[in-house]
Amino acid sequence: MRRFLLLACVAAAPLGAQAAFYPALQPSRIAVREYTFAVADLSGGGTALVFQWREGLGRPGLQLTMDGGIVDADIPGSATQLAIGAGLAYQAMTATADLPFDVVIGGGIGIATGEATTTRIPFGATVGHRFALDERVAISPFIAPRISWNRIGGGGTTTTDTDIEVDLGATVEFTPMVAMRVAAIIGDNNAFALGLALTPKGLKK
Repeated sequence: MRRFLLLACVAAAPLGAQAAFYPALQPSRIAVREYTFAVADLSGGGTALVFQWREGLGRPGLQLTMDGGIVDADIPGSATQLAIGAGLAYQAMTATADLPFDVVIGGGIGIATGEATTTRIPFGATVGHRFALDERVAISPFIAPRISWNRIGGGGTTTTDTDIEVDLGATVEFTPMVAMRVAAIIGDNNAFALGLALTPKGLKK
């Protein structure tokens, strides 16, 4: 069951919305507006196609994250899963000369439906730093620890558990509007994701 996609938000925890056992892909700086398209190799086998929408809420440091995804797990007889999630992220700290770390915290909820219904509620933080390589290119490595409560129900039975996971990743900005984001889950639910993050013209990350 743990291989089924479970979409959850973060904040994804910091992580803004985060699905099943794929990385949350939440950088250490919140976005004014951002669209991320990603493919993930899931724990236990299978592939997920994920879309994430990050939107600033007009209050300093606050961001809404929405996730939607489809997963095809490598489990005999299993159906394709549809997952959705939503969450809030908050810019708790911005890097300074004295403390050079950006920190985002957040939490959310996600639901995956198919032969079973999975609910996941994660909460955590993303810590990282942006390194400008020139006027246009920058790289922002990050680490994102989180804890999540999971509930799986189907066939008349229900199970619950709690997971602790850590994402290691980075965002590479090629232009102010285009970036590549990569992340991997380290722990019991190893997974890898690669995404393209797009910021509309005239908006800053």
